[in-house]
Order: sequence, then C-alpha cells, then structure tokens
Amino acid sequence: MKWSKTEYNMSDFVFILQKEAENCLPVERAMLVKMDGDRQAISLSNSDVPVPDSLRHTIFALKSTGTFIETAVGFSALLLSRDDDTIVLAGKWKKPRRRLNLDEQVWLETMMNYAQLVMENLYKTEELMDAFKHLETNRQSLSMTTKKFIFKISERERRQLSQDLHDTNLQDQLAVARDIDAEKEKVSDPAVVYFLENIRERILDNVHVLRKVINDLRPDFIQRLGLVKSLAILFEQTNLRSNFVLQEQIDEELMIEDKEIEIALYRVIQEMLNNAMKHSGAAHVRLTLTQRDRRCVLDYLDDGTGIDLKGWIVHSAQWVSRG
Repeated sequence: MKWSKTEYNMSDFVFILQKEAENCLPVERAMLVKMDGDRQAISLSNSDVPVPDSLRHTIFALKSTGTFIETAVGFSALLLSRDDDTIVLAGKWKKPRRRLNLDEQVWLETMMNYAQLVMENLYKTEELMDAFKHLETNRQSLSMTTKKFIFKISERERRQLSQDLHDTNLQDQLAVARDIDAEKEKVSDPAVVYFLENIRERILDNVHVLRKVINDLRPDFIQRLGLVKSLAILFEQTNLRSNFVLQEQIDEELMIEDKEIEIALYRVIQEMLNNAMKHSGAAHVRLTLTQRDRRCVLDYLDDGTGIDLKGWIVHSAQWVSRG
C-alpha cells in the first residue's frame, strides 16, 4: 500500500493518540489502521504489525465517522472516512473487560471529534500544498490579470502581518523595556542593575530585528520616498549584512507612476539580493535598473555558484511604465 505524505506527517499524532487510548481506556494495545478502496489494511502505528482479519471485518461494519463498535475482543472507532480511505482506532480489551463504561464512552467520542479535525486539516493542508505546486508549475500560463491579483493578495497579507507585529509584539517588547527602566531606579544592588540592563539590551536588539522584519514586509517608505531612494536604503542594508561587494546603478531619472510596478520591482530586487546572500556564495554582485522609453530594464549578475540553465528559457526582466 502506498502511503501519502499525510500519513507520514501525522506520525507524531498517531503515536500520541495510541498512547492516550492505552492510558485512558481499558485496552492492552491500541493501533490506528488505514484501509483503502482495495480493502488493503495497514497499521499506521507500526507497519510491521499485521492487521487481524477480524478487525478488517469490523471496519466494514462501521458506517459513519464518529461511530464505534464493541466486540468480545475489543473496540473499533471510525475516525475518518475520506474518498476511498478509512482510518480507524482499534483497541484490544484488557481481560476480563468486554465493554466501555459511560465515562470511557464520553472520552472516546470527544477524542474522536478532535482526531477527525486534526486529520481533516492534515489532508487539506496536503491538498493546498499540491495546489500551490501545481500553480507554480503552471505559473507561465496564468493571465496577467491573475498574476496581478495574486500579487495584490500577497501584498495585502504582508501589510496585515506587518501591522499585527507592530501593534502587538513590538509594542509589548517596548513596554517590557520601559518597565525594566522603571525597576532599575528602585534597585541598589549593582549585580541586579547589570542583570536588568543586560536583559533590556537583549530586548532592544530583538526590537531592532523586528523593526527590520516589519519594514521588509511593508515597505511603506516607497510611498514617501519613491523607488530610487527606497532602493538606496535597501542597498545600504544589504552592504551591512552581506559578504559580497554590491555594485548597483539605478537610473536617477526613473519615473514610474504605477505604484504596483514600483512595489513589484522592489520585491524582485529584494528577493534577488536575499538569494545572493543565502545561496549564491558570490563575491561580487552587479545590479542595474534603467528606463528606456516607457520600459524599465533590470539586469542582475553575480559570480556565485548559479544554477544549471540547460533547457531553460531566459527572459530579460522588463516592465512597462504607465503614465
């Protein structure tokens, strides 16, 4: 039987569920079993343990998710029925038990509800990731309208995340730093004062990093300063953080009235420099952005490891400047 990524990803959940059932229910052994449309059954708890034939017959008797059956041997609870796949929690009684009492039934039903939610989310997450991969594979076939719509959604989510970080985590850390300042005034022990000052400096270092994350997520200064000055700030930050020599040339007369194109250009250059820092191993990076008639032309070159371009179609990056 072929296992999907979902079964692998929920291995920790399977282990916890099995142990909880063995600890809270009158069973000497519990297992999670998956049965597919071909009636092949496998233990998700331990694939080397064969599934008893009696359990296979019991699984077919379970009609709907959230139901369970008690037999002389043990119980079987249907956790998930999806497409052709069925996942069941089964337990073998500790002798001489033959059934669950009321409290144990309530526990089992509650656990089944939670388990169903977790597994449904795992399957949906896998489907979503597959959809993203499919979207990435077929990105070139998307219309320009669709690409712009996806970009707008991405920028909106970046702005929202940036705002949330600024209004919550950043403000909380600044408040803690102010509280430390207030407490320092009440302390006379030099060792305690030194300890508080050290914590305060670590908090302010985190605030500095968080501000950079917020600025990367939402480069609002583009609206105030324009693309050219915003890129100058980006280049200055890159020079401080990178191990390569950056040579940049930006057309000072660059005129882009479409703010979406400005943000898109900024994001492309930002990602290029981030990739150069993280992956290329380059010693020199050269980047130019020029305007020719109504087109902006971005050229990028580095001496890093690069990628194998065999079979690739390389396009020059060009954007039409409207207005």
